[in-house]
Amino acid sequence: MKRVCHVVFEHSIFDGRIFFKEAVSLARAGYEVVLLVPRLPGGWLGRKREHRLTDDAPFQREGVRFESYPYHKWLPRAFGLRHAVCRRAILASLRRLQPDLCHFHEDGITMDVAADLKDALPDTKLIFDYHEFFLHRLRGSEANRRTLHRFVATENRVLAAADGLITVSDLISQYYHTLTDKAVVTVMNCQSARTFPAGEGVGPHDDSFWVVHEGRMLFDRGLRPLVDAARLVRSPRVRFLLIGDLPRAERAWFAEQTGKDGTTGRFHVTGMLPYPEVPAWLRRGHAGACLIEAPNGLMGAPNKFFNYLRFGLPVLTLEHPIMGPIVREARCGEVLPRADAAVGLAQAIDRLATDPTRLAAMSAAATRLFAEELNWEQMERRLLGLYQELLPGHAN
Repeated sequence: MKRVCHVVFEHSIFDGRIFFKEAVSLARAGYEVVLLVPRLPGGWLGRKREHRLTDDAPFQREGVRFESYPYHKWLPRAFGLRHAVCRRAILASLRRLQPDLCHFHEDGITMDVAADLKDALPDTKLIFDYHEFFLHRLRGSEANRRTLHRFVATENRVLAAADGLITVSDLISQYYHTLTDKAVVTVMNCQSARTFPAGEGVGPHDDSFWVVHEGRMLFDRGLRPLVDAARLVRSPRVRFLLIGDLPRAERAWFAEQTGKDGTTGRFHVTGMLPYPEVPAWLRRGHAGACLIEAPNGLMGAPNKFFNYLRFGLPVLTLEHPIMGPIVREARCGEVLPRADAAVGLAQAIDRLATDPTRLAAMSAAATRLFAEELNWEQMERRLLGLYQELLPGHAN
């Protein structure tokens, strides 16, 4: 049995893509899957203390074994001390585990480890998985330009060492095809009925028309146009369900603005939820909002887009190079102009809330798109195909 190791530092140890989709799919395909995660004092796994080890027995979930490396959060960041100690701890753990393949997902510390992997484990295969287009986040100020140069130098080493790349969109894949002749595979964040099963929604079944936003609500994810749309919609049935939390600045602005607008009662905010609890809230919705404004968000379709399709929610998205063509072709929602986004969003919501035939047709189209094309089982084949290419001795 081939041993594969996913290395995580910044992400949740139960990340929707890394754990629930990729790692679980690989375990079900017969690989020995290890998720290498940071360990805090007291036996806590994950930087946000997501699971506590109570004894020395290995922690396993869904066929995936969790291994850990010490993260000394108390060490100073000055002179890169904390970074260097953590990087050495990850490499030491990988030498101990001796995986046949290492799968990396992040810039920063774990990208540095990926760049050094072949020096420590020359026979271990290396996959780097781009969840986003990192370069967008590094443009701008003079300080970021210096960071950009360091990132490019590290990434060039990763590209030279990597045996294969995975990205979340064809746009990002096309870019990396210009930089390497290694295999580059697009694995979108499509959802699975196995992970997000059918069932009843939470809460009372009243006459409300729920517009859902799933995921952390940020200014650059459309907080302002969503709040403005709540003031502009005409149908009294419309309410807004925010599945996730808001950071401090967004939360303060949200409370003040909805108070001024008199729309506080139109909103329900769940706060941060464990991943398995998200489906029950999504099932309550009638339409899903994707209001990406950050340039980096234009390089791939977000998780929420695929989660909406899973439950047949018509998608209301601002003009987007990936979601836009999909929604138009499938007729599973509306693509809204970025100019006067709040007005366009409010009008689209009212059309769905007051026209049951339109809502049913778009919902059916979203359900069909999920069932036939944009589901995780389709992406899983791509993932397993790359693994089979790099580890040909493994039989699924």
